[in-house]
Amino acid sequence: MIGFLALAVYSAVRHFTGEKEAIRASADSAIPTVLVTRPKMAQPDFDLTLPGNVQPYSNTPIYARTDGYLKRWLVDIGAPVKQGQLLPRLNLPKWISS
Repeated sequence: MIGFLALAVYSAVRHFTGEKEAIRASADSAIPTVLVTRPKMAQPDFDLTLPGNVQPYSNTPIYARTDGYLKRWLVDIGAPVKQGQLLPRLNLPKWISS
């Protein structure tokens, strides 16, 4: 009977101390630890070359010859242009313009 009572007391003490440790451990883990740093610009240590190709959204045919003469050239070759921008101004013969 004394052995049973001693075992019950030992189990109860161990249970309550384990519960306190569990509560303490969960309280410690409830506060997240976060490392914070500020980003800074730096030169990369390596060059990254990726395979790929460039394709336009739409293609426009440009013909090499047309009737008439070049009156004024508005954009240089290789210069960036916008959609609808006038490139050359032509001096067309009267039979084409009418």
